[in-house]
Amino acid sequence: MSDDALSMILATMIRLEDKMTRFEDKMTSMRADVMLRLDRHESHLGDIRDDIAVSMGRADQAALVAVNTREEARLLSQQVALLQRQVNKLQTRLDQLEPK
Repeated sequence: MSDDALSMILATMIRLEDKMTRFEDKMTSMRADVMLRLDRHESHLGDIRDDIAVSMGRADQAALVAVNTREEARLLSQQVALLQRQVNKLQTRLDQLEPK
């Protein structure tokens, strides 16, 4: 091989090495940018997850209150029915005691 051919090959190799170095630098920078963005998204997702947890806790509490209220209404209805039955019995007894 001639000296000119070797010089061209060496020059090409040097240019390729420079390009590879710049490419590696850009890839390192891009990786840092991607990691930063992922950290931000992870933080936002954590905030959203916390908001959902709080909302679900409130929804669970509201559902429990609704169930308890329904049970209280059912019990109250039973008590009112029993009281009504007692009032009717007392009214019947009173009617029997009163002269006609």
